[in-house]
Amino acid sequence: MKENICTIPINDLFKPKDRCPICRMEEMLEETYVDFVVGDAMMEPNIRIETNEKGFCHRHFSKMFAAGQKLPNALIMETHLKSVIENILPKKAPSKPDKKPEKEEPAPFKTKKSNTIKVTVKSITVKAK
Repeated sequence: MKENICTIPINDLFKPKDRCPICRMEEMLEETYVDFVVGDAMMEPNIRIETNEKGFCHRHFSKMFAAGQKLPNALIMETHLKSVIENILPKKAPSKPDKKPEKEEPAPFKTKKSNTIKVTVKSITVKAK
C-alpha cells in the first residue's frame, strides 16, 4: 500500500507483530477521542450539547476521569445533570403553600420553630419537715 497522510497511522499499527492491529487501532482511537473530549473541546458549547445527548458509558467515562483533567469532567457532569433534571425528572406544578395558623400556647412555654424544648410540668409535691 502506498503511504500518504491518511494511511500513515494505519501502516504504523500494522508494523508491530506482537498484537492484533485492529485492537491497537481501537485503543489508539479511544485514547485520541478521550484526549479530544477532555481537552479544549469541552469549552465548546456545541460539543457539550452533543455529549449530553449521547452520553458516555461507564468504561469510557472512567477513561476520561483517569486522564486526570478535572475541569472538563466537572463540566460534563454539570451539564449532564442539568439536562437530566430538566428533561427526565418530573416538574412540580406550582402550588400554594399551606398556611395554617399556629396554635397559641401558654405564655411561659410558647415555642418557636427553633431548637427549643417544650417542658410541661403537671404537679410538684414538696413535703415540709
